[in-house]
Amino acid sequence: MGSWARRRPLKDVPEESPSAPVLSEAPHLSPGARITAEDEENPRVQQYSGELSPKSGLRRLSKPETEEKPLHDLQYAAPYSVVYPPNAADFATPPVPAQNFSAPPPGTPGAAPLPSDAALYRQRSAAGRQKSRRCGFFWVIPLIVVACVTLFIITMYENDCPHQSPHVSCIATWLGRLAFQPWSENPLLGPAADTLLRMGGLQSSAIRHGGGWRLLSCMWLHGGVFHLLVNMLGLLVVGVRLEKDFGAVRLIVLYFLSGVGGSLMSALFLTNVISVGASGALFGLLGATLADLLTNWTIYTSKVASLLSLLILIAVNLAFGLTPQVDNFCHLGGLATGFLLGFVLFVKPQFSWLYRDYAAEPALPYMHVDPPKMRKHKTYQYVLQVVAALVFLALFTAAFIAVFTGVDANKECSWCHYLSCVKTPLWNCDGVGGKQVTCDVTTYTNGTGTVGCADGRQTWVPNFPTQTQAQLQSICVRECS
Repeated sequence: MGSWARRRPLKDVPEESPSAPVLSEAPHLSPGARITAEDEENPRVQQYSGELSPKSGLRRLSKPETEEKPLHDLQYAAPYSVVYPPNAADFATPPVPAQNFSAPPPGTPGAAPLPSDAALYRQRSAAGRQKSRRCGFFWVIPLIVVACVTLFIITMYENDCPHQSPHVSCIATWLGRLAFQPWSENPLLGPAADTLLRMGGLQSSAIRHGGGWRLLSCMWLHGGVFHLLVNMLGLLVVGVRLEKDFGAVRLIVLYFLSGVGGSLMSALFLTNVISVGASGALFGLLGATLADLLTNWTIYTSKVASLLSLLILIAVNLAFGLTPQVDNFCHLGGLATGFLLGFVLFVKPQFSWLYRDYAAEPALPYMHVDPPKMRKHKTYQYVLQVVAALVFLALFTAAFIAVFTGVDANKECSWCHYLSCVKTPLWNCDGVGGKQVTCDVTTYTNGTGTVGCADGRQTWVPNFPTQTQAQLQSICVRECS
């Protein structure tokens, strides 16, 4: 309510006004005389008292005698809001800013509902990633998919089945140079093994002879249409969520290091096999997702169900890798690399730190309570981060040295070949895990040749003089195992 009255002569006060108090007539009052202003029709205007100044004006009026309200009847007001008195237009006073009372703690009647965990984490993230998540924008995974599909088309063009293998029945010859190799040679609808090797496929002997770049190039190649579709679908399902949650930079680091980790393990155990595919990097994303769930346990809901679902998914994919023609060592290497990097790269703030703005505060403005100190990360998160980083650096360095020095890991681990292939009545595992496959090579004067297996099967090889020793070994392993 207003506590100051404007100075003006008494003669300027209207005698009767429905919206203003009527002053009693006192034309001959001396200085110091008291007057009163009352308005019985307006209950908001209570009795005011004041003294006449020597200049026949009103001096400062005293505060109205209003009834004090108990403090517990005060309502919480949002900061920066303005509270106006009833019918403020009747008064010449400015609006009164609201007191900046503390918001009620969670659980108090009238308190705002707590936001979800995911929303809180987005609020605490970097500004760039906040904008990306709000817009739903992601680009790394789609770019990887486009690159893999493009390179597969280029590989099929270079394969040129109708001209490179004129004595075999190519599949989908109407595609011209893009026609696929026969079912008996490549059941995945793809190119020949020697084409994959020329395009950058992984082979241990090629790495030791200046082909270190194959550790990266092999993750962009695929053995067939089915192989490509499965990997790209997995990338979209797993990778998009990780990119939205952790940003493009960390996803790129995880993807490439996981792919290289899978290539290193494959080169150590599958020395005579050509390996291609993005499955090592894909398993790295699965391993990082598992590490994310474990190290950020308090952030997620339905933790146990999510953990079991993820473990079952990983187990099923690893079990599928026990069949021939599938490089399960690459899967295991990528999975281990991604799991370790997940503890390093994918650490989120803890639940209590996310809710620090909603911590209990005094309900009354005159009370003072020091807010509790909250740590952004738990101690175990820091421990896991440091330990995982050290283990990753040690294993990665050791694998690099072993691959480039020609170490055959199968000699150090006689049972490890069972991690990639298990023999059943439906297939054998020759050529896997260091097992040697014997082939007889026959050359002809017309520039062709054949590769004969121990069971009597023979495979025709075009342009035999141009075939390298590594290519002949891959043909022998592929056809006779």
